Amino acid sequence: MKLKALVCGAALMIISGQVMAGMVVVAGSGSDIPKLTQEQVKDVFLGKNKNIKGLDMPDGSSIRNQFIEKVIGKSESQFKAYWSQKIFSGKGVPPKIVETSAEAKQMVNKYTNSIGYMDSSQVDASVKVVYTVN
Repeated sequence: MKLKALVCGAALMIISGQVMAGMVVVAGSGSDIPKLTQEQVKDVFLGKNKNIKGLDMPDGSSIRNQFIEKVIGKSESQFKAYWSQKIFSGKGVPPKIVETSAEAKQMVNKYTNSIGYMDSSQVDASVKVVYTVN
């Protein structure tokens, strides 16, 4: 009985898109942004790197939650609190929100000094991977 529930749960996660092939950080295919370290990506999304802009996914999305946890090292509520404080003190502007991986691809190509993150299965010739999330 427990095995059946486990198999059903895994199937539901796959159907609902909760299981990702992997997560990557991308720049536009023509961008000069080199390969980045986790710390460099973290600095972008915390507003500490003024040369590269981050593109974030919508609040509450599973990919955003995983990115914040794995790369930034915070929970979503801690990340929101961090940005609320920076905005209130006039010391920063949070990453721009994009709704989909397709929009992220368009934006990183339009603004060559920007990076975004997505499921690795969404990578195509329009982007280059600058960091692979472990």
